[in-house]
Amino acid sequence: MAAVPAFCTNATAGVWVFDRTRICRQSQFWLDAFDIVSGRYRGTATIYEMIYTYTSIDANVWYTQVNLVVTDILAFEPGAFDGVKFWATFDCVAACWVGQTNFPPQDVSYGAMITGDASFSASVVLPQQPAYGVSGVLYHSTPRLPVPDPDPIWMPFNVRCDIKISADDELSSEGCIVPMWRPVFYLSESGYSQVAHHIRAAINSGLPSTLQRMADRNAARRNGDAACPRSWTRPFLHECDEYPFRSTYQGARFERDAGYSGRTHDLAPEPCLIPALPTGVTGNRGWSDCWVRDGQNSGAGGKLGYFYKSNRVIDGEWFDVVLAL
Repeated sequence: MAAVPAFCTNATAGVWVFDRTRICRQSQFWLDAFDIVSGRYRGTATIYEMIYTYTSIDANVWYTQVNLVVTDILAFEPGAFDGVKFWATFDCVAACWVGQTNFPPQDVSYGAMITGDASFSASVVLPQQPAYGVSGVLYHSTPRLPVPDPDPIWMPFNVRCDIKISADDELSSEGCIVPMWRPVFYLSESGYSQVAHHIRAAINSGLPSTLQRMADRNAARRNGDAACPRSWTRPFLHECDEYPFRSTYQGARFERDAGYSGRTHDLAPEPCLIPALPTGVTGNRGWSDCWVRDGQNSGAGGKLGYFYKSNRVIDGEWFDVVLAL
């Protein structure tokens, strides 16, 4: 059984929380015991519940585990829960199947920990064609008791698995993520000051901080050529940095073809200003260019590429850009 992360145990009871690879909910329910012959009420068990689903960016599998703790028993008859067993089965819908399961019948007694889990896999067939799945858990008890929910408890978000996030990416192993969580690209101002200052100026001028990844390397090159023509004379040891990134559908080629133009910024003493472009332009369409030191440009670009791979950001997927100190 995996350790449940703090963001799950600290969450509000009854509320599903999630990130790029994890989904969880802590809750509480009550289990009533009745005499199976007369139907007479015998007592109630209070049960703490933690449902935790987790996956990995480098494996085509995810797991759902259930941790239950009997925190209290209100018994109106001695041995109200003697012989009572509680367990769960698992299911999966969409392009997925249930793998190994381990949730045998377990005693319901004060302080008892009732646990089990199952693995799931998605039917990924071709690169860049991800498969989706939703796992669920169904509780059972014996002798027959009114369980807290007679229907499966389905995870509120699906899991997406793929073989390769784009034709050009080196990452070729299978992996899974929770696509409902929009990934965030953090860029440190301390590590990449010129690039970060340019992006901040571009966003402050109105350009979007939420972008859509474009995985086609040739189209990205055309975006770069539209933003930073090769005819421009570059200052010594500097390169043209563009925003939005060339690897997005908000890149310069798409914006230029839609009738929009570029802008630049006076970020003195940094040599950002590009004479061929106007300053003071605002609005959420178009693009922005800035001269930055070549090491900063390539370093920030490598960080963006790693972000795509480590979050399995596929073509057409949205992500946020956040500047950190």
